[in-house]
Amino acid sequence: ALKESQHFIESVFESIQDGISVLAPDLTIRHVNNLMKEWYAENLPLEGKKCYEVYQNRKRPCDPCPTLRCMKSGKTERDIVPGLPGSAVEWIELFSYPMKDPETGKINGAVEFGRNITARKKAEEGLKESKELFSAFMDYLPAIVFVKDEDSRTKFMNKHMRDVLGADDSWIDHTVLEIFGDTDLARKMIEDDRKALSAGFELKEESVYGADGTERLYETQKFRIGRKDKPPLLGGIALDITDRKQAEEKIKASLKEKEVMLQEIHHRVKNNMQIIVSLLRLQSYAAKDKKIDDMFKVAQNRIRSMAIIHEKLYLSKDFASIDFAYYIRSLTTYLMQTYQIDPKQITFKTDVKDIHLDINQGVPVGLLINELVSNALKHAFPKGKKGEIIVKFHADKKNKKTLIVSDNGIGHPDKVDMSKPETLGLQLIKDLTKQIEGKLDLDNKAGTTFKITFT
Repeated sequence: ALKESQHFIESVFESIQDGISVLAPDLTIRHVNNLMKEWYAENLPLEGKKCYEVYQNRKRPCDPCPTLRCMKSGKTERDIVPGLPGSAVEWIELFSYPMKDPETGKINGAVEFGRNITARKKAEEGLKESKELFSAFMDYLPAIVFVKDEDSRTKFMNKHMRDVLGADDSWIDHTVLEIFGDTDLARKMIEDDRKALSAGFELKEESVYGADGTERLYETQKFRIGRKDKPPLLGGIALDITDRKQAEEKIKASLKEKEVMLQEIHHRVKNNMQIIVSLLRLQSYAAKDKKIDDMFKVAQNRIRSMAIIHEKLYLSKDFASIDFAYYIRSLTTYLMQTYQIDPKQITFKTDVKDIHLDINQGVPVGLLINELVSNALKHAFPKGKKGEIIVKFHADKKNKKTLIVSDNGIGHPDKVDMSKPETLGLQLIKDLTKQIEGKLDLDNKAGTTFKITFT
């Protein structure tokens, strides 16, 4: 019967899923279960040694020691005590129970129940660190952050919100109506919260008055925070954009000032060129030689083609580029009038699709079109011959541009070598093409076609 009783007690002893130690009053280990032997296998055997030597690798009891306390008080004691550093048992939740002699009632030892809480302890430490990081992040975030419930009661606010608005803990679990009273502004704020919660997201700029009465402009984002089996919350982040807005206004004002100046510059350049054209025209009136008169007229057209560029720029909302569809129509109309061409004799067709050039390319390309169209008007249709001049200007997806000026006139009687141009006009066409780093092709089999490609 004694054997059976011992076997029964041993079975109970080993079936318990906690580490069990039986200690003498001086903390010498009398008996342990197998789980303790697994935990502290590196320090076996355990019996006969001090608990703090094998369980903690210490030379004296831990402070506070729940087992010493329980043997002194005669009551159950509990504490979190350290285990073996670096092992799987770094932290233990220890319950110490006093053992009493059944005959004398004198305490003659203690029983320890130890539960390995290392994983829980690490999780708690990780959670604590995460909370500390979150708290530090929120404290130093230079933006107002808040969380409200579905009734617009404040559930959370960060340090910046407290500092800016003078908020304190009395705001928690209260609405702005309860904090500031029933005002139009408070009712509007609650209504805005409800709209944002319903929509799921809202972004707006709004004026915020700080605790010192200063008005600042904030960009506020409000968003719904969904929760499983719980009512949703409303999150909010408000960033002070006052300085940014003021800087933007200064930039806008500066840009407007520069636009006016640039517009005036283009206007004056155009006017000055127009004066030169007028002077050349007056000078041409005095010329008795037709060749000299033609030279003056060609010079006028070249200057006028550049003047139109500046005219289009100062009339445009975009001073950085020229709309060449509009430009080509203006230039060809001017050339028709200059050479006194009957529209019934020579017709123009243009095919220009969304071509915009800056002034660095716009001026040489404008001069090219002037030269090519002028040559066609002067030489392609002699003695009243009827015909057509076509100007095409396209760009592909890689922004490679192709300018084609063609006519169905008589063409060039002799083969033209563009590498050695014989006239000033052809030399100018060659030089202008080189200036825009383009490629020039000439076909005069049926009329004349100039093709210029560039990027």
